[in-house]
Formats: sequence, structure tokens, C-alpha cells
Amino acid sequence: MGQRRFCEHHVCFVPAVETPFGPARNDDVVLWLHASAVDADGQALPLCERKWDLVQLSPAEPPKAGPRLANHRAVYRTPIEGDPFRFLEMIGYRFNFEYVRRGFEFRLGGARMTIFRVYKLNEQHRISSAVPVDPGSTKWIVELTSPVAGQEHVVRMSDELFQFAALLTGLVSLVVVDHTSLQNRIAYS
Repeated sequence: MGQRRFCEHHVCFVPAVETPFGPARNDDVVLWLHASAVDADGQALPLCERKWDLVQLSPAEPPKAGPRLANHRAVYRTPIEGDPFRFLEMIGYRFNFEYVRRGFEFRLGGARMTIFRVYKLNEQHRISSAVPVDPGSTKWIVELTSPVAGQEHVVRMSDELFQFAALLTGLVSLVVVDHTSLQNRIAYS
């Protein structure tokens, strides 16, 4: 089981122009930029030197009958070159919010476990201004994810995640998150 520390910068973008009420509004999607905020030696990377990925998270599938071992959702991720902030502005998106995830990553087979805390930034895009979202808390978030799996491999990957979770029995209590909390709806004001 491999382990490494990580510090990830997550930036959320929403459409700059609100889609009028109606069926077309359901087509609006949240887009994210994700990048490691540190290099292999743990040194902070300037914003312009980070390797950004453009990310879209699909809605989580509603649960099916039977035991629920995991949420299923597609995550579309592609590396992006050049100025990703300018690119998103050019395609009609605006900055919404950002946060940093700091913690540890473990790998077992195809599964990835992250144990992290979430930090808000007091200054836009400045990682050094990050402070814990809940400063008084001693709790960490534990997340298990699997790599891309075609529909025919979903059961196998769910079993692999379940086996990984079994290794943590007694250390943490893992639960499957309610799929409604993974919605990507845009809250227009």
C-alpha cells in the first residue's frame, strides 16, 4: 500500500449568464479546475506553474435495490494547457469559489483512499492564506474512490472498495454518502 502527502487546489466555475427558467436550465453544468498545489518535494507551486485538470462531475446515480456498497458517478477529467482561468472565462464561465484539500493518499490495487481536511482561502488563489473550514474540529474526511470502470466492471470495483473499507474496520466508520448530497445543481441567486 503506497502513501503520499498531498495538497490539492480545487476551483469551482459556474455559467456567467443565468439560463432562463425551463428545461434548458438543467443543461447548465459546474466546471472545476483541480491541480496539485505542491511539487514532488512538497514545495508550493506558483499558480501559473500548476498542472491543471478541467473536471466535470456527473450526478451520482440513485441507489438500486440491494446492498449499497458505493455511489456511482462519472468524473470527466482532462489536462488543460495554457491559462485555464482565461479559457473558462472565454467559454462563458465565472469564478464561484475555491478550496484546498490537504492530507494523505493511499493506494491499494485500483482503489484510492484519501484522508484529508478542507481549507478555505482568505485570499483568492493564494494557498498560503488557507485556513481550516472548521478550525476547532479534529475530524478528517476519508474518501475511497476507484478509477474509471466500464459498466461491466462496476460490481468488481465496488467489491474492491468494500474490501479496502474492510481493512479500515475499527479505525474509521465508512458510510455511503446519500447520493442527493452529491448533486451539482447551480444555485442562482
